[in-house]
Order: sequence, then structure tokens, then C-alpha cells
Amino acid sequence: MNPRKFLLSNLAWCPGIGAASRFIPDIDIPPRMMLAYVLALTGLFASTYMITYTSLSSLGFPSAETVKINQISPKLVFAGDEMYLAAGIEVGHGSDTVENRKIFLARMNVDGQVFNVNEAFDTGGDYLSTYDIIRTADGEWYTIYKTYTLGMSGDRGFIHSSDGAYWENVNTNNKAPGIGIGDASLIEVDNGDVLLFYTKQVGPTTEIGEGYTMYMARYSPQDGWSAPEKTPFKWMRVSSFRDVNGSVCIVGIAYIGDDFRSYLTQLMEDGSWSEPIDLNYTGSSRVDILYSENRNGYFLLGHGNLDNRYVQVCFSEDLRSLNVLKTFAPAQNPSLVELANGMLVMVYENEFYKKVSDPFFGTGVYGQWTELYTTSSVDGVNWTTQHSVEGLEDEAGLNIVASGRRFLASVFLSVIVTFLLLLFLRYKHLF
Repeated sequence: MNPRKFLLSNLAWCPGIGAASRFIPDIDIPPRMMLAYVLALTGLFASTYMITYTSLSSLGFPSAETVKINQISPKLVFAGDEMYLAAGIEVGHGSDTVENRKIFLARMNVDGQVFNVNEAFDTGGDYLSTYDIIRTADGEWYTIYKTYTLGMSGDRGFIHSSDGAYWENVNTNNKAPGIGIGDASLIEVDNGDVLLFYTKQVGPTTEIGEGYTMYMARYSPQDGWSAPEKTPFKWMRVSSFRDVNGSVCIVGIAYIGDDFRSYLTQLMEDGSWSEPIDLNYTGSSRVDILYSENRNGYFLLGHGNLDNRYVQVCFSEDLRSLNVLKTFAPAQNPSLVELANGMLVMVYENEFYKKVSDPFFGTGVYGQWTELYTTSSVDGVNWTTQHSVEGLEDEAGLNIVASGRRFLASVFLSVIVTFLLLLFLRYKHLF
């Protein structure tokens, strides 16, 4: 058997195969000797791979400094005298590519230390366009989410947990309505049902915020989902809260006159809506409102926008006039809760860039990273020094990405060693 002729006859279509074939002997080799060569090279490749993979693993390659780990989309929940943090973790390599994305739920103390971390759902690597999570008065957890990938609409789901640790399979038919969900918010009502408010793009859009309409749907633990109801509001972002009287209120964002404007409406007992009120608060692409029983007023949390990433904390007794208490920058996607003793706790995303040095995925490349920061305050004006949330990790996701990179590195080194051996044998005229 002539290995060069065999290679050219089967891989003639491959560019550069002619030049590469010069390293292959152009002689007839007996079949038994050829089999011995193949077995020897295969054994060499396999042993080199195993030694390399084991060595890289023992040396801690890849290091956490070169694996991309993002903490995103925090949601704080205070219920049952406990504070919980729901947040996403993205794991990928040192560029902006993400290979693993999950949402976790954990308990968190005032110092930003999380514990009892449980996975809520896995997006399968898709981007998370929106999600919200609540804990009902009966201790039941519900979360709504929507994903997308490569400019296409992805999965959507509404999942439930009785304890925050074990969640329904997202592949069930218990899907929330609204295929084109743009933004979503959940809130519990007095009879134990859950209301979903979501925006949906129903018309053509040529500018930011055009073509959106807000819908409402009701979920009953006994009867499931009601048919979605279309509202008269053309808002692109929504959030819900209860006011001083316990009524369900909605904050909607519309893009008007080249700026984001915030509006407030109330869901009446007969199912109608109050006339929207302009909050005279602009610039934020999303606004959350929290009623404070300890202060008999409202905290408004402005999210900023893509061009100006900041978090702004405001206070108002009646939402007619706002007093800006504190602005954090750079910051984005905040979540705020008030504890039973009146202390305010906030978590937000801190986005930064750092240089990545990785022999396989780029050296000296600046990658974008996101880390969750937390801070607290007793008055809304003076806040503790912002610091990282501790203990929120995805060890399984990190192991998957790290194992894949060790595999690539081991294959690469094994090919080099095998090729060098071939050159050595060729030089010694062994074939």
C-alpha cells in the first residue's frame, strides 16, 4: 500500500493537500507494517492526549481569569423574613462568546453573601430577553422568561416551584401566552392568582419603541392561563407594583420625542384602567417602583439606557414629584427591596472590560464582563460601599467550558507531537 497515493486519491479535493502529501512516504509499505504504523501513531496520539489533558487539569487550565463568567439580570425578592436573589450566570471563553447561560435562585444576606444556590432554568445558551420572578403569599415561586438567539425568537416559559429548589420542567406545555413578548412583569393578586403584564410588538417599527402594545393575562393555579387581554397602552417596557391601598399599578415606558418617558396607570376593580399619569421622569428605558410602608412613600428606580448606563434612586410621597436621592454610574439592571426593619438593599450589574491573555483564544484582547454589585442604605441617601455579590457561581457550567478548552488544547498538542514524530522517523529514513 502506497500511503501518498492513497491520500491523494481520497483527499484530492482538499486545498493544500499536494504540498502536505510531500511529508507522506511515496513507497509501497506491506499491509502488516502499515497496520503497525497506524497502531503506533494512534497509541502515541491517545497517550499524548491523555497526559496533556490530565496535566492541564492538574495545573488548573484554563484559569478563571481567562474563562468568561458574567453575572446578569438580578431580581431581589423579600418574603417570609428572607431575602432572595435570582440572577443569571453566563460562562464562555475570554472573548464575548457565551456557551452556557442559566438562572439561579439563592438566599442572600445584607452583606451580599449568597447561599443555598439552586438552578431555576437553563436557556441552552440562548440570550435572555426578559424574565421576572415572584414568591406568593403561600410560598409558591413563579418565573416568566423569554429567550432569543441570532436575531430570532427563542423559547418562552412560565415555570413553578414550591420551594425554590426544584422547578417544573421548562419543556412542559405550561407556557405563558404571548409569542412576541418584549418585556414582562408578574404580580400576585388577593385571591392567589398571578397577573402577567407583557409588551408585544404587533406592528411595524421604524424607530425605537414603535409597534408595541401591552397585554394582560391571568394565571390560576387551579385553572391555568386565561386568554390574553389587550390593553390600550402602547408601551415598550412595563413593571408592576402595589400602591398604598394595595391596588395593582403599572409603570410603562414609551419612547417619545427622542427620549424615554414614564407613565403610571392603575388596574381598577372592574378590570378597567385609570387614565395614565405622566411621571415626568425621562431618560430611563425601564422604571421600577416600590412602596415603602416604613416611610409612607414610594421609591422609584431608574434603569438608565444603553447610551447612558446608570441607576437612579428617587423618592416621592405621592409620585407627583420626585426627589433624586442617589445616582450610581456605571450601573445597569438594578433591583431594590425593603427589609422588615426598613433597610434598603440593592443589587445591580457592573459592566467592565479587562484584558484577556489566552494562548488559544487571543492574547491582549479586551473582553466585556459583567459582575453583580450590592449596596444597602437606611435612608436612601447614604449607601454602603458597593461590593461584589459573593458565592453566586455555576461550577457545572464552568467545568463544561473548561473541559472543552482542555480538549482543544490537548488535541492541538497531540497533533504537534505526532507530526514531530513523523518528521523524526522520516529523517531517520525509517520509511
